[in-house]
Amino acid sequence: MRVNRNRIYPYPIFNPDTDDYMEAVFETNTELSYNLDVATISFNIQINDLAISSLIQNQKLGICCHVECSKTKYRKAFDLLPELEKNQEINISLSCLNEDVEVICFLVAKNEIVDFKDENLSEFYSNINIRFPKYSVVGYSEPYETKLIKAIDVNGNLPSIFSVTTMPDLSIMSYSSDENKIYINLPHEDYQIYHNIF
Repeated sequence: MRVNRNRIYPYPIFNPDTDDYMEAVFETNTELSYNLDVATISFNIQINDLAISSLIQNQKLGICCHVECSKTKYRKAFDLLPELEKNQEINISLSCLNEDVEVICFLVAKNEIVDFKDENLSEFYSNINIRFPKYSVVGYSEPYETKLIKAIDVNGNLPSIFSVTTMPDLSIMSYSSDENKIYINLPHEDYQIYHNIF
């Protein structure tokens, strides 16, 4: 989800790129890892503002993670726990993601917040009564962008988890496996039938 950085809000936005706060640290330390089935996105959220942190801990502000993949058209928002600087994870089926993946976190008002005060606000807001409407975006992190590349063969198909072969003098089918593939060994006649069909 691309954030329009030129958008004007009627209240201060907590983000390092704005000048609404004298100092704004909103780091997510995002990482993406995956196996054959699941992509895991892990977070460790750090926010330096005491007033914002207090609103999060009192569950007046929620932390929402938005995950988007342009290739698969996957787009979903996840609620994160209000526990700052604690590792958190979300799991997504690997079938939902491929190539470009973007992750961004938002601070969202769970209810209307009136008369917000913060010593870290810029001087512009010193005599302004600040109100955050319910469900308004109060801050956002820098987007985390990565590529998730699945192994695809020259025909554009995902490789099979099965490998079928034949062995001389084999009288019955046998199989073995490792963490990536299942190997099936067929008697010669059975392998010829399989080969002719597939």
